[in-house]
Amino acid sequence: MNEFYLFTVLLITLPDLVTLKVCEYRDSCSCVFDDGSGMIDLASLARTDGMPLFQDQSSTADLFLYSYNPCKSFDEGTCTSVSACQYDPYLYVYYEIGSQNHVTFNVDGSNVVAIYASDDGARSTHVTLVCDTNPNSPPSVTVTGEGAQTNYYMQVTAPQLCAVPAPAGWGGGGLSGGSVLLIIFFVLVIVYIVLGAVFSKYKKQESGKGLIPNYNFWMDLPALIRDGWAFVIMLVCRQKYGYVSTK
Repeated sequence: MNEFYLFTVLLITLPDLVTLKVCEYRDSCSCVFDDGSGMIDLASLARTDGMPLFQDQSSTADLFLYSYNPCKSFDEGTCTSVSACQYDPYLYVYYEIGSQNHVTFNVDGSNVVAIYASDDGARSTHVTLVCDTNPNSPPSVTVTGEGAQTNYYMQVTAPQLCAVPAPAGWGGGGLSGGSVLLIIFFVLVIVYIVLGAVFSKYKKQESGKGLIPNYNFWMDLPALIRDGWAFVIMLVCRQKYGYVSTK
């Protein structure tokens, strides 16, 4: 049963591992995909006149107002040289929630998330960057607002956030993280089969099918997977539809 559990976990997690993608930091305004698919560059989206791209945007989760500008810092109230600012319209208080000096990039599914930490490290703003395939669409923002532990969330959608070719010398120069994990997986499978066969032949004096490591387990695996999925489907049906098996 332990072997079945480990194998099932591997089957579930392997697709995520294979598609693992990294957007390597280039500067506070851009990152380059490690698989050679291009880069995300915020430069053409940023305002350069000292004003935020989005100013005093309302949130779906709280009563604060939020301002944000990529690449170039702006000032608003007591927020000085920031990339993101939170404003309390009732107490008239401003909070710096992100700086251009502390930017990192993560990949979340098909989108890049730019994370701006405040200069004091107490707060951070997570901006999900969504590509709009319509080149004529204006940039838009949806602010979720404050989450747990002084993290703030918003989503920016714009044509300027679609991947563009990376400059020479950036990206595509090596294997992606997913490719490395896939190679490691198949190497471990081969080592498992070879060492298992050698052990079975010389230590257990097996031959033929007996050389296959854990032969009985692999023969039973299809039935175990079938039973496992049947059990999961039964639980889902019970929770969603109130179905109870009569068997």
